[in-house]
Amino acid sequence: MNDYQFRRVERDLKKRYGKCEDEEMELYSQIVYPIERNCMRIHRREKAATSRAMHDALLLCLHRMKDHIDDTHTDTSSFEKEGAMLLLHGIMVSIDPYDPVWEGKYDDAVTNKSTYIVLSRILLRLLESVDLWNEVYGTEGYFFFLEDFLGKKVKPGDDEWDCCFLTTNEALKEAIMTGKIVPSNV
Repeated sequence: MNDYQFRRVERDLKKRYGKCEDEEMELYSQIVYPIERNCMRIHRREKAATSRAMHDALLLCLHRMKDHIDDTHTDTSSFEKEGAMLLLHGIMVSIDPYDPVWEGKYDDAVTNKSTYIVLSRILLRLLESVDLWNEVYGTEGYFFFLEDFLGKKVKPGDDEWDCCFLTTNEALKEAIMTGKIVPSNV
């Protein structure tokens, strides 16, 4: 896989499913929030976990989502750099109920192609945000923005993982588990 093919996943998934629009992001912010908190924790601990690595971690995650949707396997090993892999773990812990971190706690979670489509649309929107803040503030722009936005909510030494499956919002749980897009006014 070359660089063009690696980055093309963003365009392909956007073309197929679109990205989350503003009205959907109100509901889905409860998915983005755990991703951002987990990744900020990693960024604070690991020098390799940069804003650029976050961009690549999201692309790696989008490849995984696309593989689930299409029942394929894409070899992204040449793009699995240390920082991106650390942040990818933070993302996957946030959205994957089968991650070993949860020790079978969510084995009854329903994941299907629709779930991965919804998650892909959310990740595409997050990728857009990463690119925007990197453009506005420079190469570490995304984490600069996150520190300003969430910094006080993530205490130093707070190493507990966040997961969107822990939410108390029943409409969001339903949307995640079934893959159905729920209107934001629920």
